[in-house]
Amino acid sequence: CTKMDDNEAQENELSLLKAMYQSNELIFGNPSTKLESDDEDNSGTIINQINNGLTKDREIAFCLKVKCSDLITMNLDVQFPTNYPSQAYPFVNARNGKINEVNLNKDLKEFIQSGLELGMPMALEIVNWIQENYAQYVVNGNARVATPTQHTYALLWIYSHHLYSHTKRKDLKMQAKRLELHGFSMPGKPSVIVVEGILEDCDEFWVLIRGWSWQDITLKRKEIFKGANLLKFQKFFELAAKSTVCDCKHSDRSLLKSTLKEYGLEENFDYLIEI
Repeated sequence: CTKMDDNEAQENELSLLKAMYQSNELIFGNPSTKLESDDEDNSGTIINQINNGLTKDREIAFCLKVKCSDLITMNLDVQFPTNYPSQAYPFVNARNGKINEVNLNKDLKEFIQSGLELGMPMALEIVNWIQENYAQYVVNGNARVATPTQHTYALLWIYSHHLYSHTKRKDLKMQAKRLELHGFSMPGKPSVIVVEGILEDCDEFWVLIRGWSWQDITLKRKEIFKGANLLKFQKFFELAAKSTVCDCKHSDRSLLKSTLKEYGLEENFDYLIEI
């Protein structure tokens, strides 16, 4: 099966999902359900971008809201590898505060890898499995107590070849705010995005933004830890020199260094500069 065959299969599967779900139920990398290039050209919907070959060698990511009952709506973070469905399975993470997410996702992964056939569309099969099996993972409303010590946290260090698009920069802040993540993004070339927060929310952030149009974006480091006292930031902000209009082509490395030092992360500067 060729890459073109995989692109066509993904296009057909996404077209079916778009026909079945509303725009507020099927959410692609950014809130407008469009992938945008860094020159802020309006490249159209993800379906058109597949038709135009713009998604070549890029993985597609989206969030699907699946209604299981009147009380349970599951958020499915889905990622199609470039060689899906011919050679790879999709990455899927199910989220809902009323279920045992660890056990459900463990069993879901086993179902995907042992119960589904490569070369065939899998999204609706996964949705059906979720709707048929979610009830056994429901926990009492008090089972997840919102105390910081019960959470696992993550700090993500993300590298991008460049970040110029005003729309993309705005969407980064919007997604971080929605997921209650803190940290910063540094526009220019190269670009660094640092986010921290609850592990599952950090994972969702990464799955969503990596589905946007980037020349290159990589998760360089993922630090996992317990205890809210280890969190470094209080908000998510854009790191850009106030004396410029932030349209510069090169990132301000001295500002990056001083910011990392301010938050006790200066040991990461040399590592980031070597990227």
